Amino acid sequence: MRGSQLLECLSAVLTESKQSNVRADDFSADLITRHSLREAKTEKETIIVPKGEKPFRVLVAEDNEVNRRVVLEQLKRIGVVADFAVDGVDALEKTAVRDYELVFMDCQMPRMDGYEATRQIRRREREKNQSGEAVSPLVIIALTAHTLAGEREKCFAAGMNDYLSKPAKSSQLSTLLLYWQENLSFDKSVSSEDFQPQINAAETNKDQSAFNLNSYSLPNGSAVVDDEFDGEIIRLYITETTGQIEQIEKAFERGDCAAIVRSAHAVRGNSLAVGASKIAAVAARIEEFGGKKEIEKIPDRMQNLKEEFFLLTENCADKSY
Repeated sequence: MRGSQLLECLSAVLTESKQSNVRADDFSADLITRHSLREAKTEKETIIVPKGEKPFRVLVAEDNEVNRRVVLEQLKRIGVVADFAVDGVDALEKTAVRDYELVFMDCQMPRMDGYEATRQIRRREREKNQSGEAVSPLVIIALTAHTLAGEREKCFAAGMNDYLSKPAKSSQLSTLLLYWQENLSFDKSVSSEDFQPQINAAETNKDQSAFNLNSYSLPNGSAVVDDEFDGEIIRLYITETTGQIEQIEKAFERGDCAAIVRSAHAVRGNSLAVGASKIAAVAARIEEFGGKKEIEKIPDRMQNLKEEFFLLTENCADKSY
């Protein structure tokens, strides 16, 4: 047990004792475990999104399976069952045949990225309104791992309404959903231009993540408090990241900088989703070098990446993940 967990445990015991006057020799009190601490912390931080008279239909457009499954599980645990799309083309098709109120749109996806998918959704809304068909605009929330200057402006220029940096905590998702649920009017027909970007409707803490593997430990303080699901996600993360590292190496041998950027970006996104910030940081540098075509700087970073990933996989194996 780490020091932070011990402190949380002691705090929970003292709080429980004050509230219920439990004596030190009274062993009928509930056992406090790491799992119960995580559940209590999640309940404290997360607001369940209430169900209104009409269903609040949500779509998650995300090509990365690790990120997608984490977000879907987080939404499920705050009372929102969402559909998913695997890329921008899929998102465009699904929003054409079903009336969603809100889409979480990943910015970087194959076939069609989130920027272009948003532009086409807005174009479709304008065309329907111009033809006399009343259409309520879809709320589109950018999901991005980019921290570059101007990224928010790029999202808003494409027609998105809000911006959420990965990884997001359940509390951030619920705050953002409540905000838009309260501000949406389902009975009033408005144009896309009537929706103004809401900068940081849900403030993102970049130091928070759905999991915490920073010290190659078990997930701690997870927004998803299902141990079985935690294990599934970590195993999926290891499998996908293994393949992505291999793709970076093959792309390096071919001198394919674009492929290096794509695979390194995927490693970074996956690692942020599970809280493996050391790996995410190295992957970000590889992505940067690939983007600048400074391919000669990549081998040293690749060695660092493989070393960090090896340490993580060894520790997870010891913990039976």
